[in-house]
Amino acid sequence: MYISEKDIEFAKTTLSDFVNGGMSSPKTVAAQMSLDHRYLQSEMFKICLEYIKVLAMNYQNGRFDGRNEWACSLANDIVASTPNIPDLTEYDWEEYQERLSSIYYKS
Repeated sequence: MYISEKDIEFAKTTLSDFVNGGMSSPKTVAAQMSLDHRYLQSEMFKICLEYIKVLAMNYQNGRFDGRNEWACSLANDIVASTPNIPDLTEYDWEEYQERLSSIYYKS
């Protein structure tokens, strides 16, 4: 799975900073996102689905703690109850973990 530097920077900095104190509420952000161009709505939804799949896989593999257990557990329930979400095994988890380690744990 290729992860571009631009993707990393957005997820690691821009999105994290926004979620961690920059937004008024998830509901208002979601409502605003729903007003965006319809093509962009579909693209944003793909990101949401992929995130749900990753959290579900984390739950299934015990990669969570008390801070994100609710999100991972709920994501797992969503994936389990939605038959048309693509298979989680399409992720190369060794490559994913290796890439994340190289990104987040640079000296």
